[in-house]
Amino acid sequence: YERDDMETCAKVYRGCLQFGQATQDRTMIGTAYNGLGRVAFFLNHFDEAKQFLSQANWFLENTAEKVEQTKQLVLLGSIHYSLDEYIECRECMEKALAITQNETTPYMVEAKIEIISVLCAVLCYMGEPVKALRHAEEMVNISLLSTTRSALLKANAILAMCEFFNDHFDRTIEIHTAMMPVAEKLQLRFWYSLLDTTAAMSYLEIGNLDQAWYLADRAHKRESRFADEKLSMYTTKALADFYRIVGDIDKAIEYYSLAANKGSIEAQRRLGQKCFSMGKYDEAFHWFQLAAARGDKEALRGTADCYVRGWGVKKNEALALTIYEQLE
Repeated sequence: YERDDMETCAKVYRGCLQFGQATQDRTMIGTAYNGLGRVAFFLNHFDEAKQFLSQANWFLENTAEKVEQTKQLVLLGSIHYSLDEYIECRECMEKALAITQNETTPYMVEAKIEIISVLCAVLCYMGEPVKALRHAEEMVNISLLSTTRSALLKANAILAMCEFFNDHFDRTIEIHTAMMPVAEKLQLRFWYSLLDTTAAMSYLEIGNLDQAWYLADRAHKRESRFADEKLSMYTTKALADFYRIVGDIDKAIEYYSLAANKGSIEAQRRLGQKCFSMGKYDEAFHWFQLAAARGDKEALRGTADCYVRGWGVKKNEALALTIYEQLE
């Protein structure tokens, strides 16, 4: 698998599956299905991966194999994350975190860091940054137990992102400054760009436009070759925020549209708000509805605002009232 040789990897796991079935070994069968699911995920065959992982779960759920149970949940959560199914992703990651809670083996420490990093991103996207920040602070402490040099960088990059979503802009910039020597030494592209992007948006919020543009543009260029990754969406939204702040509405809408179409919940909500303010209610409701369906509470309020006035959708005051009550 680490050599990207999926053909051989799949053959090995099918051999494990045959052996497990022949010996009626539930753990072996579940492990084999986990492996086949991992191969399918690597190949972007998400439906097939889900089927394998569902079978893995059936064989593993009543065993004591916490490592394989964790792998199954993390991989399934990662598939949901890739498909922008944040509610389902969150459910998987919270279950996986519960399994690893009191575990201190090297694998479980690394697993916790991976689980919490995804969970924090999902919580931020779904409008629960305070909860995300608590998890991120826990992850920084956990990273001190890791034997890998990248763990501390990863944990602090996620912490910086969570601090930003909690409007702690100075703290985000402090973390960025402190971690730059590590990021530059390790040259781990993803975490380097995540740090740059959250710092850029923080500089934008405090009015340092020069530094905001420098970091946002640097991260966006670095991620341009990885347009299918969610971080590319994040860097695109950062440029959209920059153009919005400097008053270039056409450019802001252009970049928000790019990020929204890549799946950015925040960009979808921002685009909905911008269209709403411009009187483009059909478009506003479309974007509000997309973001709300994936758990964004502000966007859900936007749909209620449209329903109560009949803007962009048939007027429905009863439904609007139900939504407002849900948000209280």
